[in-house]
Amino acid sequence: MGRWDRLADQKPQELREYALGMAADEIAEELRSFPPRIEEWSDPELRAKYRAVLSRPAAPPEATMRVACELARQELLREYDLVDRFFQSGAYKAELPDDLEEQTAHFLSRFLVDSALDFQAFAKGKFTRKDLVSLVEKVEDRLLRGSRFRL
Repeated sequence: MGRWDRLADQKPQELREYALGMAADEIAEELRSFPPRIEEWSDPELRAKYRAVLSRPAAPPEATMRVACELARQELLREYDLVDRFFQSGAYKAELPDDLEEQTAHFLSRFLVDSALDFQAFAKGKFTRKDLVSLVEKVEDRLLRGSRFRL
């Protein structure tokens, strides 16, 4: 058996899942050491908007992380109306009790979506939007161990 024969026998989906898993590990690790490091802020106003989030004395509670993962998932699925209804109905208040938690959920959601899109760009478009949803779900599994929130 040659050095690379094992790789030739693997199905492409297995390699795809492996890459998604590696990316999920990286993103989850960045989120565990809250706040995640942002290398570059393209909009100074956005940085100012999230100043309170970035200066939290502790990592956000699990409920906030659950909502953030779901918001990111729904954005990648392009379910904007569902997200709008969640906020317009006031249902978000059951999970996000104050302004800081709401802003943190928005920040984390944006971080997750941007990370997924950066990964897609790095891979030169080899991963679909559906794959990016799977990536967010893998991050969710690593951070929340099955404790999910769904709209």
